[in-house]
Amino acid sequence: MKKILFLLMFVIGSTCLSQEAWSVTFRPSLHIPTVNVFNRPLRIGNGLDLTAGYRWTDPFQLYAGFTYNLFDNEENAEEQIMELRQFGVLLGGRYFFKISPHQNNPFYLSAGLLFSSITSKSNDALFNFDTDASVGSQLGIGWELELTENWFFLPELRFSSLSNDYIIDGVSGTIALKYLSITAALMHTF
Repeated sequence: MKKILFLLMFVIGSTCLSQEAWSVTFRPSLHIPTVNVFNRPLRIGNGLDLTAGYRWTDPFQLYAGFTYNLFDNEENAEEQIMELRQFGVLLGGRYFFKISPHQNNPFYLSAGLLFSSITSKSNDALFNFDTDASVGSQLGIGWELELTENWFFLPELRFSSLSNDYIIDGVSGTIALKYLSITAALMHTF
C-alpha cells in the first residue's frame, strides 16, 4: 500500500512540476497609509509577502501565501508611540494581458482576499491590544518582466483595505487600515 501511495504521489508531483506552472514569489513592499488610525497619522509602512502560485491557464494565475506588514505613527514628544503589526494569509489571482501582440512582457491585474489580524503596541497601555481576524481586499496592477527563463521581476502598485474589530476594557471598536503599496517581487517558476 505504501508503494502504491508513493508511486501515485510521484506521478502527480512529477506531472505538476513538469508543467512549469508553479511559482514562488518573494515581495517586499512600502505602504502609504490613506487613513489615520485613532486620529493619528501613520508613517510609511513596510511589509513582506511570500506566496506560492499556480498558472492554471496562460492568462490566469492563482496564488496563496503569507503577509506581514508594519506601521507606526509619527514620533514626537507630545504623543504616544504606536506600532501596528498585521499578519495574515493572502488568497488571490492574477490576470495577465498584453496591450500589443508584439509585447514580450505582459501586464497583469491582481485581486485577492486578505485574512489578517492586527497587533497594536504602544507606550500607552490603552492601545496594547490584538484584533480579531477579518477579511480585507487587495487590488493591483503590475508588470511581469522576464529576467531569465525561470526568474521574473514583478513591480506592482496595489491598494489594500481591511477593518478589524477589537475590544479595549470592555469597549469594542473597529480599526480600519487602507493603504497604497509600491511593491517589487522576485518570482521563480518551476
